[in-house]
Amino acid sequence: MAISFNEIPTNYRAPAQFVEFNNSMAMQGATQMEYKVLLIGQKTLAGTAQAEHTQIVSSYEDAVKLYGAGSHLALMVDAYRKQDMITKLYCIALADDASSVKASAKMMIAGTVTIPAPLMLYIGGKSVRIPAMIGNTASEIANSAVIAINALTSLSVTATANAGEVILTAKNAGEVGNEVDLRLSYYDEIKPSGISIDFEAFSGGAGNPDITPVIATMGDDWYHVISMPYTDRANLRVMEDELIDRWGPLRHIDGICITARTGTFGELVTFGEEGEQGNYENIVIIENCKTPDLPYVRAASIAGNVAYYGSIDPARPFQTLAMTGLLAPKVDDRLTMYEQNQLLYSGIATTQIDAGGKVQIQRVITNYQKSPSGADDTSYLDVNTKLTLSYLRFDFRARILRKYPRHKLATDASEVSPGQAIMTPKLGKAEAVSACQDWIELGLVENMSMFKEGLICERNPLDPNRLDWRMTPDLVNQFRLGAAQIQFRL
Repeated sequence: MAISFNEIPTNYRAPAQFVEFNNSMAMQGATQMEYKVLLIGQKTLAGTAQAEHTQIVSSYEDAVKLYGAGSHLALMVDAYRKQDMITKLYCIALADDASSVKASAKMMIAGTVTIPAPLMLYIGGKSVRIPAMIGNTASEIANSAVIAINALTSLSVTATANAGEVILTAKNAGEVGNEVDLRLSYYDEIKPSGISIDFEAFSGGAGNPDITPVIATMGDDWYHVISMPYTDRANLRVMEDELIDRWGPLRHIDGICITARTGTFGELVTFGEEGEQGNYENIVIIENCKTPDLPYVRAASIAGNVAYYGSIDPARPFQTLAMTGLLAPKVDDRLTMYEQNQLLYSGIATTQIDAGGKVQIQRVITNYQKSPSGADDTSYLDVNTKLTLSYLRFDFRARILRKYPRHKLATDASEVSPGQAIMTPKLGKAEAVSACQDWIELGLVENMSMFKEGLICERNPLDPNRLDWRMTPDLVNQFRLGAAQIQFRL
């Protein structure tokens, strides 16, 4: 029997006893997949990080130093880390585009306080406590509001006062600033009497930065979950095109991108169904309908849950997972069951509210709705499908690369010595079956008999150095809906 040694030479004559180690069979069973997450967003001038460079970030405090308090990335890191403190988290910052415009809003105050109470202002889901003492005029309250707002550096805006008006300006320029929610007394706090307050909503923000430089910075680094603030069609297309390429058979660095969009129910349905521009197979668009929170904060929160629990079990559904730190819409503003269902049929992922008012994931879907030929297609609807396929490919590649790194290739008919480093179609088929058994034990696939029936492993007819597999794994599904009929008797 001739053994294939990796390092011990055959042309050595002096007396000796050599022993080498071979770790190709050391790993047993399936391979653990370690997730990496990427957050993309804008920084402020106060941030020390260089734009368009990758930075690993461990905490919110680090993010504030790197990207500036109240910046997209600082707030996204804060939201993400509230859900997931384990997964490696990377960020790529963008500077405000030179031609972009910052969104702004107004809070207009009139009257004089007759019954005092703190004025509770909520900006992007964060509360600001503004003193309103008896006898305070509109101008005095406006000045107090500016002091309180600017003192809370984690806010996404800054404030100035002008004769009873508070002018709020987004810290980062671009369309994203138009989606900052502005309201009073989210928890129905008592308001001061004698004054009236009106709002002009955030508007005027224009010119999101182009994420194309981010794609170049990403290179071939593998990020399993990506989140960004942008839902303009240009940036969504850039991201989708990159992810399609990453999912291809040559790069093997697939991932999904999670973002969120603010709008009414009707606006979100329209946006989700614009198939000619959308139909994103690898992008999740979360509804941000009448919620106090910033959309990119909501997206980062959901990304944290998807990354953390997806790395544990990619096939297990995310429904009912709660997002720490998010605020629910007021009861009258919440989506109805019909509206949630319609959004899910329009390529928009949904959340729900539990009995205690906590925001939960309802269903995380991609925007994919049509096949390339235009037929209705649900093959890539659920993110669990994408995550499971990603793991199956990763594990099978790792198995082959680890166990057969420098093997020769022979036909099944060859008389192969057991000690030789030779791969055959029969051995390749056995490896595929073994991998499927591991996946079944992990609860990722089912139906071994169908897998074996559809399995092909053969030498390529055009390349004698190539072995081809065709595998037909039956992915497990998610228990999302139960239906029962009670046929009673009297």
